[in-house]
Amino acid sequence: MYGIPENVAHLVDRKIDATPTYVDLMLFLQSFFFKPKIKYVEIGVSVLKSFYQVSSFLKECDLYAFDINPINPTIEKKFTPVDLSNPKIKKYKHNSNNITYFQGDVLNGEDLREFQRQTGKVNVIFSDALHTGEGLRSEYNHYIKDSLDDDFLLYYDDISTHPTSGIRGAFSDIGAAIKKNSTKSVSYVAVHINGWLGEHEHLHPTALISSLPASDILSTCLKRI
Repeated sequence: MYGIPENVAHLVDRKIDATPTYVDLMLFLQSFFFKPKIKYVEIGVSVLKSFYQVSSFLKECDLYAFDINPINPTIEKKFTPVDLSNPKIKKYKHNSNNITYFQGDVLNGEDLREFQRQTGKVNVIFSDALHTGEGLRSEYNHYIKDSLDDDFLLYYDDISTHPTSGIRGAFSDIGAAIKKNSTKSVSYVAVHINGWLGEHEHLHPTALISSLPASDILSTCLKRI
């Protein structure tokens, strides 16, 4: 049940409509990269409710999952085992994708640095682990700052407006650091969008930092609609 709050557990089996979710948005935007294959990372996969969607959509890509918990056994059964000899770093295949599941703590710098040695440079990072300023800063300082490829999309779920969370300040500092160190123009976009429970839950306050002109892409799409 980790990653599924008790107050929404009764909604898990409900069908959702065609309104886009944050996973739809990520997969749509990554299609604008020039690379035919991307490297995708998700930090805080919980029961793999988002990660499994991504792994079922992308093909022939390298996908990396990071979570403090062991891999969810229900979703694990859908993957083909490749190397399970290391309980901390398990490898699978799914839908022609290479999948690495890394068990670690986002507040443990050594875990994140070891994870970075596994992934190298990546294109898409979905941050959905510890929703605090401390958590975001740890992810950035020990993993993200050394892991972003030239073409990148860094996407944060639940960017809380609560003043005590520290998330907004951490997000602003991370964006400024990436912009300073990037060789490309960097865009910021905030989006309120459906999460994994679709229209049955509140809209999620999300935000992204990307080498893509994300604002222009989304504005063009809205004009077409």
